[in-house]
Amino acid sequence: MKGIRFAALGLTLIGTLAINSCIKKSFDNPPDLSSFDPHLPVNLKIRDLVSPLWGTNGSYRVLGDSTIYGIVIADDHSGNFYKQIIIQDSTAGINVSVANTYLYNDYPIGRKVYIKLKGLYITSYKGNPELAYAVTAGGNTATGIPPTLQDSFIVKASYPNTVIPRECRLTDLSFPGPYLNMLLKLDNMQFDTVSMNTVYALPSSAATSTSRTLVECNSGSGTASSIVLYNSSYATFFNAITPSGYGTITGVLTVYGSTNQFQIRDTTDVQFTEPRCH
Repeated sequence: MKGIRFAALGLTLIGTLAINSCIKKSFDNPPDLSSFDPHLPVNLKIRDLVSPLWGTNGSYRVLGDSTIYGIVIADDHSGNFYKQIIIQDSTAGINVSVANTYLYNDYPIGRKVYIKLKGLYITSYKGNPELAYAVTAGGNTATGIPPTLQDSFIVKASYPNTVIPRECRLTDLSFPGPYLNMLLKLDNMQFDTVSMNTVYALPSSAATSTSRTLVECNSGSGTASSIVLYNSSYATFFNAITPSGYGTITGVLTVYGSTNQFQIRDTTDVQFTEPRCH
């Protein structure tokens, strides 16, 4: 009888070990959710949300029970964007202000997200459309979504997704509204003589940001127009050297007051590999 009991005990232990090993294996290999999409019902396009604010400064309103979706086209990984992600759908883009850092861990470039708008504000902060959690009277300051409420407003979906930048000329941006917070690609661009062969931004001990000037080559023999390139002094590439050649630059168009600004995600967005045009 003892032999039978020991045999039964041995089988029980073997079965327990087998179950435990299976359980351990499931924890070591979590399911791949990168293609998961909750398919929330979307009833508003970003263009319809932001177009009433184009050309305004300080306008704002509280939002109702609507949902938008977009693909993240800029995150805070390099530090050139801070406490914000920029998303766009097929119609337009918008800045989403979040009172948190390291957002790229949850919302990297290429992540699809849904934004539940009820309780948020849309504001034209310094002329740039932005989603915020709170806005002061006059729309002069905006507070980002608190970290504890991120998941209530921002719902993660599939990753990665590709957004092809829209090719533009600077003349297309004379009325920036439709292009604000969109991923754009500018061709035949170069830094002006003051902004080339220098650091993208001064160190944070000297400034919070530095503006450099981009000019557009005009048939290789001059410049037709220019735009400000905004660079944060806290960006990881702040002390990288601006190239002297010309080529294409990809980035996000924003506006500050009445000044159009172009903002890169990192220096790989700058492809000035051709000899300088004069």
